[in-house]
Amino acid sequence: MLFREFPQHNEGQKSKLKASIVSATSLARLGDRIDLGSFLILGRGEEKTGGRRKLALIADSYEALIAAIYLDGGIEQVRAFIVREFASLVEEARRAGAGGQDYKSALQELVQSQNAPLPEYRLAGTVGPDHRKLFQVEVVVNGDPVAEASGTSKKEAEQEAAKLALEKLQA
Repeated sequence: MLFREFPQHNEGQKSKLKASIVSATSLARLGDRIDLGSFLILGRGEEKTGGRRKLALIADSYEALIAAIYLDGGIEQVRAFIVREFASLVEEARRAGAGGQDYKSALQELVQSQNAPLPEYRLAGTVGPDHRKLFQVEVVVNGDPVAEASGTSKKEAEQEAAKLALEKLQA
């Protein structure tokens, strides 16, 4: 699908696009869109800790749904499902450009081009219950805190902090 949609991109660019499109965060968003969590059979402990809303469980279940469609209907059925369901993510990737949304890599490249040490990401704190936790992350460049951001996962918070740091450092 990416080869057809992004013929102008090189192999590295397509790899970044694929990584962003099939990330756990993206799969969980797609699973949330169809309310996949409400169909999960969970143990008592997982139910009590908000398992129906956990990013990892939703993402894994979405992957299992794709496999089930393949096993039940074959390659053409699963291809149609993927093309339909992933269309919004492909469009987001198109708007984001060739590099996708990998702000951490872009920040790393920027600081390395200035002969500075690699950026560090520090967990500044968390808020909320386990099933709706928000992670607060700060990015430190050359020993100085540059930006802080939050997200529903550490990875998401780090990406957002890197994006803010890039905006600040390139201004």
